[in-house]
Amino acid sequence: VANTHNFQMTTPDTQYQQKLNKLDIPVEIYAPYGTSKKLITTDFLDSELQGEFLVKGKRREKLRPEWAALVEVLSQLEAQPYANPVGRVIFQKICYIMTKLGLDTGFQFERNSYGPYANEVKEAISVLANKNWVVETQLGKMTAIKVGPAYPKDRKEYHSQIQQFRSKIEKTVDLFSRIKNTDQAEEIATVIFAVQKLKSERATEKDTVSEQDLFNYILEWKKPWQKNEQKRVNLAETIRNLEMLSWVKLSFSESLPTPSDAAAVA
Repeated sequence: VANTHNFQMTTPDTQYQQKLNKLDIPVEIYAPYGTSKKLITTDFLDSELQGEFLVKGKRREKLRPEWAALVEVLSQLEAQPYANPVGRVIFQKICYIMTKLGLDTGFQFERNSYGPYANEVKEAISVLANKNWVVETQLGKMTAIKVGPAYPKDRKEYHSQIQQFRSKIEKTVDLFSRIKNTDQAEEIATVIFAVQKLKSERATEKDTVSEQDLFNYILEWKKPWQKNEQKRVNLAETIRNLEMLSWVKLSFSESLPTPSDAAAVA
């Protein structure tokens, strides 16, 4: 039998295409809905790129049942009127918040220039896309992550994971429904992450973290914000807003900048 094939594979499965390509039988494999056309060309599929999609020293991640809760957050956000698109940065922050609330995502978040960041999220997006639970579409310069066609069908199989975190999902959806852009998402996740860090460092001390302590800690982390008065005011407002929404608990500081400070500079 002639070795004929029509390979159309999503990026993470390039390794399987390369192995099946060696078989002397016709093989036809289809890419998940939404896969970029440039990822299903013969040249791309014949290349040795699969290592790029593996975590170094580890096997490629498999779908975790808990990730259904992440896609459920995405689904509920999409269902809201006038919903803002969710890009990779905002999805990172959704993953951080759900992890912080106790979801066993397997992600290890660290301090990054754009707020808390976990390398594993990129791999998770590939896994979710391969299962057709999410699709990535280009919206101008932004790559939006949307719920894929397979998730509504598979959702009932993961009902227990979703129900277990129902209140956490709703709390996260409420938070991100207030976010209008990636800058706000970065500020919110940064504040929540910084509070957790500061409180863990002061675990043996009696004094609580003040708003000013937190403000100073974040500006030391985000040095470009130090000389940007509007950023400083935005940060102060984010801290106060998260307190009102009961996401963080701090002692009051009178010294935080106010919108009038930014207006005075302008």
